[in-house]
Amino acid sequence: MSGPERFVDWAQHWQYWLVRGVFVVAVLAEVLRPARARLFSLAWRWTTNVGLHFINGWALRIVAPYAVASWLTATLGPPQVSVLKPIEAWGGPWAVLVGAFVLLDLTTYFLHRLEHGVFVLWRLHSVHHADADVDATTAVRHHPFEVLFMGASLPLFMLVLGIPT
Repeated sequence: MSGPERFVDWAQHWQYWLVRGVFVVAVLAEVLRPARARLFSLAWRWTTNVGLHFINGWALRIVAPYAVASWLTATLGPPQVSVLKPIEAWGGPWAVLVGAFVLLDLTTYFLHRLEHGVFVLWRLHSVHHADADVDATTAVRHHPFEVLFMGASLPLFMLVLGIPT
């Protein structure tokens, strides 16, 4: 296993704990020192926002576990052209890791802009922006169909761009 593959394995393992740890610290900070008075109770907000998060996680794992990319790969085969091949030839596997990170970040930015610009997608994304009391739980407040859209779009972009998985 090469250095970047080892790093990716390590990052995937610790990502779970890091993200949840930062979330817990943010929630504790907001509970102990709120910036302003709340419009709704914490119990109501956490039930709604974190409940949506768990429903979305369940829906994504059950309904769209890389369904589009898996189907396309099975039907068409793996991509024959990778936008990262020149980067790999120039800088090796670490450059591919950085290039893939940048490409995925740009892809999620593009998809987010699309959600703001296309009315149907905005209606789904507006659930996130409609939170009356913005706090850490707002970050996980999304419409289930928005999560399915992103969950199907990102693997599709990875397949089209030839990003290694």
